[in-house]
Amino acid sequence: MRNVFLLILFVLPVFLFAAEKFETTPGDPFGFHTFKLENGLTVILAKNTDQPKIQSYIMVRAGSLDDPERSTGLAHYFEHMMFKGTSKIAALNWEKEKPLLDKIEELFEQYTHQKPVEIYELPSSGSNRRYFRIKGDGITLIGAAGTSVEENIAFIEIGRHFMLKGLPVPKVLCVSENKEFYLQEDLGDITLFN
Repeated sequence: MRNVFLLILFVLPVFLFAAEKFETTPGDPFGFHTFKLENGLTVILAKNTDQPKIQSYIMVRAGSLDDPERSTGLAHYFEHMMFKGTSKIAALNWEKEKPLLDKIEELFEQYTHQKPVEIYELPSSGSNRRYFRIKGDGITLIGAAGTSVEENIAFIEIGRHFMLKGLPVPKVLCVSENKEFYLQEDLGDITLFN
């Protein structure tokens, strides 16, 4: 019932406002209705009667393909500003984050003998460990930070065991003295959940 109410509350006004402005494609099996609002936002609606739910996506033209020719990298910079922030803008808790990032950066420098060009956090994995992709000059590694030393040691040892058995797991390259941080190979964006 709540979903129906939300559908009426949010979608019906859009239909009433723009019903005469819809564009459709003849023969479209999904019945997409597309229209553009006065502010330039394109809205695409489709009806699916298979399940009683509402789903929405918001896409913005702020990806690397939309970067101005003379300002490449702007989209990636925007991503960091939106989701990670700086010491002054949008940081969730900069005082808490900064030492963690410093430790990851320090370990990367010890292993590669270079400063990282870029560090960004990867999606959570369901443990207390946090993962960061660290890019340097010609090298990309994954940095892990976890406060549970026992869990980190177990992860590292299980990984070594799997590697000896020929399984495609990332090789742990170096571990901090306190065993709260380690670097491993970057095998890309594929995870067990893909």
